[in-house]
Amino acid sequence: MSNRDKKEIKSLLLSIVMWSCFLVFATIFWYMPRSTMVAEAAQMASGLSREGFYLEELNDGFQLNNIFPTTDEVGVTQKAYAFQIVNDLDFEVNYALYFQNDVSEMNDSEEALPNYYLRYQLVKNGEAGPIANLNTDGKILLTKVEANAKDTYELRVWLDQNADAGCMNKVFIGRLGVNTL
Repeated sequence: MSNRDKKEIKSLLLSIVMWSCFLVFATIFWYMPRSTMVAEAAQMASGLSREGFYLEELNDGFQLNNIFPTTDEVGVTQKAYAFQIVNDLDFEVNYALYFQNDVSEMNDSEEALPNYYLRYQLVKNGEAGPIANLNTDGKILLTKVEANAKDTYELRVWLDQNADAGCMNKVFIGRLGVNTL
């Protein structure tokens, strides 16, 4: 093999190696930002990251102890559970609020107080909503919060004045939750 052939082979091999390196780095720089964007979009779609959208308690929690049937007039004067929905994201978020009986913390699900025995009123940003019985699915509100905003709530819950003996010796462990839509 002549020197000229050797130089051509070296030149060809060097070109192949350089093009291969270029393609590897181009591929990395092309897909890496996109995979990060896809991961961030998936995180936002699956829960909007607790850093940007979350429920924040404003008092020491919610308790219904030794409750008895109460009229709506008295129920709306009881101590409220205060909380807020915080949206630090740059876009509005649609969400649903739930207040449910957490039967997972009970020894026997038979001791759970059915939702329909409870009445509630939700006050959003100072505006009182209607008084209603708690739905079986626990959903109390479907709404949205604007970008970089907070919605402040007060929730009052009481035992319906028409409650029958079916609510005696029952337990309600209330859990408030928020789901994005």
